[in-house]
Amino acid sequence: MARQHLSDLVGKLLPRSFVGSYPRPTWFGYNLRGRDILQPFRDEDFAQAYRDGVRAMIGDREEAGPDVLADGHLWYDRHQGFIASFVLYNLERIQGIEISPTVELHNPLTEVADTPGMEALAEIVEAIFAADFTVTGRLRRGPMRHAFNWSLAQRRAARPVKAFFAAGPVEPSIFLTDRHHHDRKGLLRDPAEIYHAEMLDAVEAGARIAELDDLIYVAPRDERAFDVEILNRVFEGVGAYRIWHCCHGGTPGPIGLAPYRVLFP
Repeated sequence: MARQHLSDLVGKLLPRSFVGSYPRPTWFGYNLRGRDILQPFRDEDFAQAYRDGVRAMIGDREEAGPDVLADGHLWYDRHQGFIASFVLYNLERIQGIEISPTVELHNPLTEVADTPGMEALAEIVEAIFAADFTVTGRLRRGPMRHAFNWSLAQRRAARPVKAFFAAGPVEPSIFLTDRHHHDRKGLLRDPAEIYHAEMLDAVEAGARIAELDDLIYVAPRDERAFDVEILNRVFEGVGAYRIWHCCHGGTPGPIGLAPYRVLFP
């Protein structure tokens, strides 16, 4: 595949864009609650409000002037600790994961959330660990609908919209209890194929830019080389401008949270 440049896609030497969600309109009171988005779209009130919400979020960004837009993630539920949906959206829509209420809060990130400057992480980890996500069989593709989500946004935009795929596949794996593979590498291979298929569908739908957000530094250090293999598999053969984003911190965590120096190799 010939090397692509984002500047070639938008006609500017230094294209402006951004990463992340956008505040949902206050009047949009719906949540998917783990459902396939096509299900509530059968409800005219939901469908109309959703399309209007996406149009408003896209309009704000177009008015602000970035050259490359994002859809704003209105498909995220309004969980406590707002960014929890970044992890939960895909986990709720992958087959082979059994979701059940947490009997006893077992939060491996408690120490992180208790450190100075990281207090705001408490709401996020509480929202995520309010349920147990147990891998009970082979992980298979469910109704993630990333191509659909991207298409809805692009039809309401005059500028290119990046196709986003929420968190994964490495970062969400730390929230899973594996009762099937009993091997973290085995656990990650199936999600890599799932995300790969989602990307191919988005490109087939017309997306020219595909961005994956994944914090591979949360994985055990001796497995990071394997995690790079997983990310490469996700992007393999994807005929779009490919971006990997690894967050450097920000609300609610401090800037500089990511240990980029140890990731450079």
